[in-house]
Amino acid sequence: MAAMSNYLEDALTNWLNGSAFLPTLSSGIYLALFSSDPTELSSGGTEITTIITGSSSRVNLPSNWGTRTTGGIGQIINTNLITITSAATGEAVASHWALFNSAVGGDKLLQGSLVESKPITTGDRVEIIPGGLVVTFN
Repeated sequence: MAAMSNYLEDALTNWLNGSAFLPTLSSGIYLALFSSDPTELSSGGTEITTIITGSSSRVNLPSNWGTRTTGGIGQIINTNLITITSAATGEAVASHWALFNSAVGGDKLLQGSLVESKPITTGDRVEIIPGGLVVTFN
């Protein structure tokens, strides 16, 4: 189950109150891994994506990265392998994920926990298998 960030909740309530909705996500959606809960306020958790990838950028998810379901359960499930890194450059333990509207900085949109924490050691391939990232709105 995904939790909306306060940023996204505010955007939705503004929209329901007659304001314009969020701008189009023209630069994409970006995935980040965390060592603890990043919280709705974006005040918790430590982002570990940069530690394990050696890059300052989050992972850009391609357009239509998942299969969307409707009819009472709004859900997106990744349809392809998501490679975070082919060889980790650092060590960390991943326990949570978040989606952002920017590769660096930006606004967190959603966050959730992994089914189980994953220790990552230098050299590890870090991937999310098809069906492994499920975003559910209920």
